[in-house]
Amino acid sequence: MNDNVSTTIFYHNKENMGKQITNLVKVVEVNELIGRTGGSTRTIKFKLQKNLV
Repeated sequence: MNDNVSTTIFYHNKENMGKQITNLVKVVEVNELIGRTGGSTRTIKFKLQKNLV
């Protein structure tokens, strides 16, 4: 992964967020994902998608 890239992952609800995390674990090692979603090396952010209606 590139440290210079920031990613925002939008989710609709907590269940959806859990599924997205599960998919990320399949692609990225768990410890890498933990480091990328928290702390000083945070490059992956999760954000609740608001309804447009």
